[in-house]
Amino acid sequence: MHVCYITNEYPPAVHGGIGSFVRTLGRALVKRGVTVSVIGIYDELSGVSEDEGVVVYRARKPRLRGIRLLAGALNTRRMLAAAARRAPIDVLEGSEEGFLLTGRYPAARIMRLHGGYLYLATELGLTPQFWPAFKEKQSLLCATHYCAVSSYIARRTRALYKLDGQEIKVMPNPVDTALFSPQPGVEIEKGLIIFCGTLKPLKGVKELIRAMEYVTNTVADARLELYGADTCTESGRSYKASLEASINPGIRDRIRFCGYVDHQRLPSILARAEVCVYPSLIEAHPLAWLEGLAMGKAVVASRYGPGPEVIEHGVNGLLCDPRDPQSLAAAIIEVLSKPELRLRLEREARRSAVQRYSLDALAEENLRYYQRCAEELRAGR
Repeated sequence: MHVCYITNEYPPAVHGGIGSFVRTLGRALVKRGVTVSVIGIYDELSGVSEDEGVVVYRARKPRLRGIRLLAGALNTRRMLAAAARRAPIDVLEGSEEGFLLTGRYPAARIMRLHGGYLYLATELGLTPQFWPAFKEKQSLLCATHYCAVSSYIARRTRALYKLDGQEIKVMPNPVDTALFSPQPGVEIEKGLIIFCGTLKPLKGVKELIRAMEYVTNTVADARLELYGADTCTESGRSYKASLEASINPGIRDRIRFCGYVDHQRLPSILARAEVCVYPSLIEAHPLAWLEGLAMGKAVVASRYGPGPEVIEHGVNGLLCDPRDPQSLAAAIIEVLSKPELRLRLEREARRSAVQRYSLDALAEENLRYYQRCAEELRAGR
């Protein structure tokens, strides 16, 4: 079987959850004898490379905006042709906008719903812009099969795009529980709170920084480290700079921005934390949360969207209202001030990650799904 993924964020490019997901699952499928290719359009990178058996084809994004769509379609088809020379492609997988440039390529075209533009706009209460929503709809119409990373995303997308009667299989993101596992040799640093994620408004970073004012008033040694790439505001300003400017001078030395780090370095970073905090305002099925759970860490996360699917409040983590800095602070303080609670959450966090999200089990489930989709296409169903 040959599976080809479409993503513009395969590492080592700066990437989010989708890039990490494709790399993690792709490597696991290669170990199971599957031919895996990845195609995508990148700002700087181009050419062909190999990553533990995964062959990655990259084309460079044109600088002229007016020709990007046409050039992107031509480059995508060129990369598909190159990938197909390895072996005929059985399954082509992309996220919500993934099939815009591929058209109806002759393979099972699986759209994995990670939370696209229309989902984000409606969850935020915004009026969707025509062009981004139109592109996503055209891509959606090209898919032959649909799966989603959470039940919440499946329900919302079904309603938004009126996919009544269409099967949407739910398969959560997997986490590499061997890479992300407790590290007894690393000392946990008392009071250390760690956030991992891109610095942008939807990740709730501003609210987390405000919450630190309450946390530091109660927990004397509390401090926050933030790991993630910077982004730009609508005015083109660094979002990190705006966050730094918003910090109360009295707690400035308690908050440190550590920048983007390679995914492979995260386990040794997370191992030091007393609590991992993910106050996202909107998510689909966040891989970062699963990595915190797999590390056996006390996790504080958002109660919105798929939050309750991942975190059972008080059992394997704590849920909070990320829009309310006091709610967020209360959950963090509870973990930092109650060692017995923290230890119980840590045990259940690791157990739930291994039981529900282990890479081995979910790689097999994904492979069976790919085989079924390819067989259905060949049978004309």
